[in-house]
Amino acid sequence: MRRRRKGNLVRAIGAVFLLLSLLVGWVGYRPGKFLEGFAANISTSLAGIAITVLIIDYLNERWREEIESQRLKSQLIREMGSPDSGIALRAVQELSASGFLTDGSLVEANLGNANLARADLKGANLQRANLSGAKLQWAKLSSANLQYADLQWADLTSADLNWADLRGAELRGANLREAKMDIVKLSEADLRSADLSKTVLTSVDLSGANLREANLSGTLFFETNLKQACLFDANLDTATLNKCDLTGAQIENRQLKQVRSLAYTILPDGTKHGEKMLLTVPKYKDTRQKTNHQSRVL
Repeated sequence: MRRRRKGNLVRAIGAVFLLLSLLVGWVGYRPGKFLEGFAANISTSLAGIAITVLIIDYLNERWREEIESQRLKSQLIREMGSPDSGIALRAVQELSASGFLTDGSLVEANLGNANLARADLKGANLQRANLSGAKLQWAKLSSANLQYADLQWADLTSADLNWADLRGAELRGANLREAKMDIVKLSEADLRSADLSKTVLTSVDLSGANLREANLSGTLFFETNLKQACLFDANLDTATLNKCDLTGAQIENRQLKQVRSLAYTILPDGTKHGEKMLLTVPKYKDTRQKTNHQSRVL
């Protein structure tokens, strides 16, 4: 309130100087008289003062608005990281209304253990954000930018991750059970011990991803890029890998025997499996110790 009154006072002073400059210029104008030049100088000086005062006031007002906006944004981001669902979701709505979800304000935000279940975070820019242990069940994260985000042990059950960018993300121990995952970028992501059971992955890029000890039971991989991915000790019981690319993937023969189907999938040695459901699996030698975790065909 004080700032508003002060701003109004400054604008009033500026207006007064401007009016005085016009008045002096009008009163003092007498063609051929001595006061003509004097009045013109005074009028010009008063006008300059008025304009300067108004410009400074405008800049100060903009500065105050920016400070207030930053304060509000910081407060909303803190509230977004709350373990209280009501507080966190209300903060998300206000951040979205202000455009802060997508303008980079949440880059590297600390949102660990936040309760963001069912939050609408479509298109949010959460690069390198800390979301470890966050509750994100049924959250809408389609087209979100989560590159290098920390999502270790986060609960993403049934979350919408369609078209999301999770390249290099930390997802160790994360729960991705039944998440929606169409055209997701997960190259070089850390998915050790993650749970993707009964999840459908369509056109997902998992090249170079670490899926060691991940739960992939009943998971459907369709047209998924698994080049150079590490799948050692992952549970592939009844998983389906159709039209996938396992070129150079680190995987054992016993794991491939667990798979329900490998239709049209490129195997680690570069050969392509046939159309029918997997009945027998070519024997691969486990050379983890000898070749630095590389699976090769005998």
